[in-house]
Formats: sequence, structure tokens, C-alpha cells
Amino acid sequence: AEYMGMSTFLSGQYSWDDANKDWGVIEEALNKIVEKDIANLSFEDLWRRCHSLVVGRQGDFLYEQLNSKFFEICEKILSPVENATEQGTLSSLREAWLEYKRCIDLVSKFCLYMEKNYIAKTRSRTLKMIGFDIFRNTLESSKSKMKDKVVTIILSMIKGEREGVSCDKTLLKTVVDIFIESELECRHASEKTGLTHTGLVSTPQGQSQFFNPLSFYRSMVEAPYLIETKLFYKTESQKKVKECSFIEFIRYLEQRLAEERERSNYYFHATTEPAVVEAFFEASVLENIPNLLDQTDNGIKLLLDKNMVEEIRKVFILFKNNDKSYEALTSYFGEYIQKTTRSIFELEENRKEPTLLIESLIEFRKKIQSILKAFEAREDSKLLVSHSNNNSLHYIVRRQFEKVLNEGSNGITYELNVYIDYNFKKGLKNKSDAEIENILAQMIDLFKLIRNKDAFEIGYRKFLTKRLVADKYLSEDTERIMLGRLRLESGPVYTMKLENIFNDLQTSIAVNSAFKTQIRKDRATTPSIFPNNECEIEVKLLTTGFWPLDESFTCFLPDELIWWINYFDTFYRDRYSGRKLLWNTAFGVGNLKGYFNNRKKEFLMTTYQMVICMLFNRYEAITIDDVNRISKISKEEAKRQIKDLVGINLLLRVNGPDGERYMVNNDFNHKNYEIKVPKPSGGKGQEDHERNREIISSSVISDRKFVVEALIARILKQRRRMEHGLLVEEVIKATQEKNFMPDIGMIKQAIESLIVREFILRDDDKNVYIYN
Repeated sequence: AEYMGMSTFLSGQYSWDDANKDWGVIEEALNKIVEKDIANLSFEDLWRRCHSLVVGRQGDFLYEQLNSKFFEICEKILSPVENATEQGTLSSLREAWLEYKRCIDLVSKFCLYMEKNYIAKTRSRTLKMIGFDIFRNTLESSKSKMKDKVVTIILSMIKGEREGVSCDKTLLKTVVDIFIESELECRHASEKTGLTHTGLVSTPQGQSQFFNPLSFYRSMVEAPYLIETKLFYKTESQKKVKECSFIEFIRYLEQRLAEERERSNYYFHATTEPAVVEAFFEASVLENIPNLLDQTDNGIKLLLDKNMVEEIRKVFILFKNNDKSYEALTSYFGEYIQKTTRSIFELEENRKEPTLLIESLIEFRKKIQSILKAFEAREDSKLLVSHSNNNSLHYIVRRQFEKVLNEGSNGITYELNVYIDYNFKKGLKNKSDAEIENILAQMIDLFKLIRNKDAFEIGYRKFLTKRLVADKYLSEDTERIMLGRLRLESGPVYTMKLENIFNDLQTSIAVNSAFKTQIRKDRATTPSIFPNNECEIEVKLLTTGFWPLDESFTCFLPDELIWWINYFDTFYRDRYSGRKLLWNTAFGVGNLKGYFNNRKKEFLMTTYQMVICMLFNRYEAITIDDVNRISKISKEEAKRQIKDLVGINLLLRVNGPDGERYMVNNDFNHKNYEIKVPKPSGGKGQEDHERNREIISSSVISDRKFVVEALIARILKQRRRMEHGLLVEEVIKATQEKNFMPDIGMIKQAIESLIVREFILRDDDKNVYIYN
């Protein structure tokens, strides 16, 4: 029979009296089920009566009566719980739940026809769903004190367990399971009938309330449990953090966290554990962050300062269990790197000597890298340093170092170049291959962190030029290895000029070899063309544009050298037609022999020093003005060069009627036959570095100016017309490919320069530019 609704009756077939009679029998059976007097019950008869009610179109009547009866049954079964003592409350609740479940199961069995026909067709909630909803509502009712009583006992038992007091774990778990099971049973029933678990819960007054999965468990048990957890660990951790060292406190956190995880997994639903962990960290870690992190004598700063790698790794693994705690830790770790790096820059000795600064930075980098390597070596911490994760420690470390090392106009580009220059001159001497490889790797490691790589390249070329021209490099192979590393990092375009410098070296070797062969040949065939003085010259051929020579002045060379210079010039033009030689004596060196009281000495000195000394072959004494007039060496440069000659006592300073004069010390003596005259410097220590830094900075600005102007012209040529803001944005994007980041002022100056030279025009709208 199809269900048609309660308002329609089939007269003479099934009456209200029949319905009331059948319900009376069912209600009596329900009372006996509650009283456990089911021996004489006929479940077949009860099934038929339910069947009659449904077929007789009284399904609504039966459904509502059962709903009301469930409330009555539930209140009766739970009444012992409300009246139980504190010690017997949980046991009474457990027995009441089992008894109530038994009743609901039996009712569901003889109402099976109703479930499959009336309930399924009307999409109503199943009897089990209704029954468990009523149980929860009764337990949670404001009229009843059971909820507060039960929850208080649960929390008290857990607190006692935390403090070391034993309790009935099985009973506690069973009671907590009641709150979970009462909802999960509803979910299971809803899945069987196809009803959604988030349905409407019926009440005796006919009202309804929205039902969410596990909402009862969360509000009744989980929420109070989390509050109690926070209070407990806030109090305990504040006491512990004052009593313990940082390492002891971390061990305490590890132990307590393991206990809470185990407790949560045993007593509570699986979804509770993350919330418990969060509450634990919020109370025990986040509340104590200042004490845990930034204390100099008792915090993670102490571990970082002492490089206690394994303890640091444990801290990070522990804090990774909570996002907020881990974020606070990584934030502090980044600040620690930043502050420590800045403190390295602020040390007086590091400010004076760039090499010491870079060595200190490398040592600190090695210290931080050792921490990351320890993480990578262990499976439980490998993910923390994953290179594919932008939140990994590798990313944080790199970001913080980059931030500090690139502060200022060009960051540490100059200091790193000084350090490289020192090592390639003498620092790598007597080092093993493994040690050299390690030092080169450290250099490249810092190079990777530099943003303005164009400034580094210009500085590197200047220092490389000085090393190669003065033959003050330990190994060409090492120089080329470094060049290969730079090419690998930044591409062949970046190292093109550096590679051409080394190509010029090979060309110079070949040309000098051919020149010596030509000398031998001419001496054999036409010896009369050679002068009487013995002289050997070796020329370095430097292609213009590749070698950044700051000075290009050529002084007047002594007559003893002029013939040989002209001889080489003729040889070179004959060999390479169409090329022009421009002689630069500012960076040359020479070996000069001298006789002092029949003692022969040989001096290695700069070309300027050699020219000055050879003037004494013609003059007994000379002044600075004489040097300038005869050789065209500037007075300032002459003073610098003579200062070192006087310093080794080769020249004597005497006072004459026209001022200071210089003459050769005929009594000069030295324990060595070969004497190296010091090369003049721009100043002492920091002054010399400041001078070199200014020279390099000037070259960087000059090069960038041309690059920015070229980019502006190219962009406008493509676009023809462009608004100022968009043009600046495009230029900045393009310069990043050129390994530097220009400031807005430089871009504006470049635009104005192009406008003045009429490469571009300013539109009537002053904010728009047009390619001319």
C-alpha cells in the first residue's frame, strides 16, 4: 500500500481505534524492553502491528509516538546517572549508554518494515538517528546537570593522570567514546538510508535544530578539554621555564608532547590530536617565546652561538609540530642571521681590512651551513631544508644573507674581490688541491648571494688586470678554474671580457717568443744594428676594452730603452699589419742592475721607479721638478715612487738651496742580491681601499649609465610611444638581466640625457616619451 498521508483514511479497513490499539501493544512492549522483561514478548507480533500501522496509513502517527517514547525511555535510563555519586557517575553513564543502545536496536528490528517503507519514502530520519539525537539532547539539556558533572570528572581524571595519578583508563575511554559513538551511529544510519548526516534533529516540542558531524563531541568534551589543556600547560611551563635550562625545557616539551599525543590517540577522536597539539604549543611555547628565543645565556641564541647542531635540530623538529611556533622560530632564526652578519660588518678590524671581513663571513656561513647539513642528514628533518620549498630553512638563510650582503650601493662586491685577489696572489700558496677547491667553493658561495654582479665583474677585472700585468698570481690554472665557475653561474656573456684577458695572455706569450726568435735571427745576420747596451724586454699585449687600466700615461723612457721599444714596434707592425700599439708604462715592471762600491745588486721595481733611477746615470742629484720636466712623470706620482726608493735607502734625501734633492746612496748595502722595491700604494690600509673602491664605483656608474641609456632607446624604438611609469618599469625589468638594479634617479638622468641629444622626445603630455 502506497503511503498517501495522515489526512486520508480508507473507511472500514483500518481505523483510529485499530491504530491506538496497536500502538498500545507496542508501547507496552517498549516498557518491558526498558525493564528487561522480554521473555514473553513476540517480536513477530510487534512487527505485524508496525506493519499494520504503516499499511493503514498511520506511519506519521507511529513515527511521532516512537519519537516521544524515546524521550521518556532516555530520561528513565539516564536518571541513575544524574543521581550517582562522583565516583560512580562514569560507570553509571556507561551502563546507561549500553542499555539505551540495546533498547534502540530492539525497536529498530521490529520496526524494520517502517524503516524500509515509510522512512525511506518520506526521507525521514531513521529510528536510530532519532534515538541517538534524543540521548545527546537529554545529556546536554540545561535542565540536567549531567553534562557539567560528567565533563568535570573526565577533566579531573586527565589532570590527575598528567600529574602522575593513576586512573581507570578503560572506563574513561569508554565514556569519551559515548560522545563520539552517539554521533557516528547517526552517520552510519544516514549512509544506509542515503540521508545526509547534517540533517534536522527532532525535539519533543516539534522544534528542529541543525546537526553537524561530531559537533556534540566537540562542544561537550573536546572544547573543555582544550581549555583545560591550555590552563594546565600555561601554569606548568611558566614554572619550568624559570627552573630549567633551555635544553632541559626542550626535553620537557618533547616528553609532554609525546604524552599528549598518546593520550589524545587513546581517549579521543582522531581529529582531536591536531587541536590538542596546537593548544599545547600555544600554552607552553608561544606564551614563553621571549624566554625561549632571545635570552643570551639561556635560549636558542645560546645554542646558535655555541653551534650546538644536534640540539638545534631537535628544537626545529619539535617546533615544526605547530605552525605558529615554527613561524616564530624561523623568524627568529632569520633575525639571528641578519643581526650576527651585521655585527661582523661593524667590527673595527673588519671595517679596516676587507679580507678579514670576508673570512669572518665565510666562517659564519660555514657555521649556519653545518646546521642545514645536519638537517639534511636525518630523515626526520630533511623536509625542513628542502630546496623545493620556499619556506624551507635554505630559503630563509639565503634571503637573510642576501639582504645584509647587498646593503649599500654595491654590497660586498669590493670586499669579495679584495679577498679573491689576496688568495690568488699569496693566500693559496702551499695549499693542497682539496683546500684550494674548498676556498674557491666559498668564494662562489658568496658570489651567488651578490645581486649587483656587474659591479663584481668590473672589480674582478680590475684586480685580475693588476695581478696579471704585475705577474703577481700563483697559478694560471687556478685563475681559469675560477673563471669557469663564474661562467657556470652567470653565463658566457658575463665572463666574455675576462676570457679575452686570458686570450691576450696567450697571444703575448706567442708574440714574445716570436720576438726573441727574431732577435736571434737579426743578431746572426745584421749584428751591427743592435746598440751596445744589453737589454731584454717582454711586452704584454692588452686589447683595448677588455683590460680596465685606470692609467694610460706613458712617460719618457730612457734612451737605453727607446731603441728596443722602436725595434719591437717595427716587428709587431710587420707581423700584424693594421694594428696600433699604445705603450702604457704605468703598470710595467723592470729589473735594474746597479754597482755600489763594487757590489752588484739587482732591483725589481716599477717602470716609473726604473726611469727615475736611470736619471742618475746622467745627473748626480735631482729634484721632484727635475723628474717631472725630464720624464713627464707627474709630481704627485714622482713623490709616491721616490718615497719607496728612499725607504729602502737606495736614494738619499738632502736639503739644497732650491729645496729637497735626491741622490744615489753609493754606500747602499743589502743582505740580498735581488731586492724587491715596494710598489707605491694609494694610501695606508683603509685609505687605499677607499681609493680603489671609489675608482671601481665610478667605473660601475659609468658602465651602467650606457647600459640604461641603450635599454631606454631600445624599448622606445620597439614601442614608439610610452608613459613614464611603464618605461621605468620595463627598464628595471631589463636591467635585472644585466645583473644590476638601477635606482630611479639614474633612469631619470638617462632619459634627460637622451632627450638633450634628441634620441627621444617628450610629448605634449610631459609624462609620455616618443622615439625620435
